[in-house]
Amino acid sequence: IHPFIRLDALPVPVDWSQREPDTAVIYAKASTPVEPLVKAFLDRLAARHPGVRARFTVIQRGVPHAELMALLARTRHVVALSPVEGFGLLPLEAMACGCAVVGFHGGGGLDYMTAENSRCVGYPRLDALVDHFAAVIGDPALGEALGARGRVDARRFTPARFDAAFVDYLRAFGA
Repeated sequence: IHPFIRLDALPVPVDWSQREPDTAVIYAKASTPVEPLVKAFLDRLAARHPGVRARFTVIQRGVPHAELMALLARTRHVVALSPVEGFGLLPLEAMACGCAVVGFHGGGGLDYMTAENSRCVGYPRLDALVDHFAAVIGDPALGEALGARGRVDARRFTPARFDAAFVDYLRAFGA
């Protein structure tokens, strides 16, 4: 069963060209010990791509949803560091906001992350994730294309689609 997002709860995204080019949100879900992952990501980025510069905002928990969505609507890049995700809603919401998403798919992200709309890898492939991030932030046209395609693709993940899939799932078990 695929996840869903409430498109009506998302702000109108700022046009890609108006977003600060070096902005990135780093996200890990609440049950993930985020500090070691963020440190490992930043250390590897500095070692493998010393010329890459970005202004990171680290998000884990405690940020009201509306505030988080407003941040995503004006940010170019999102780095998803959760090793395991059930549905992975924040990366999907980031895609709906037009962000270029790079990160661990966490399993749940495989429902919507594709080579056309994001750059994802399986955990623990941190070097590959870092290389993808460097490529995306270093190529604004690639980032914009990923963000645009992600925005289109995310619109498919509606509550109605989820409801239909859930009913189909129950029918498969004779419920």
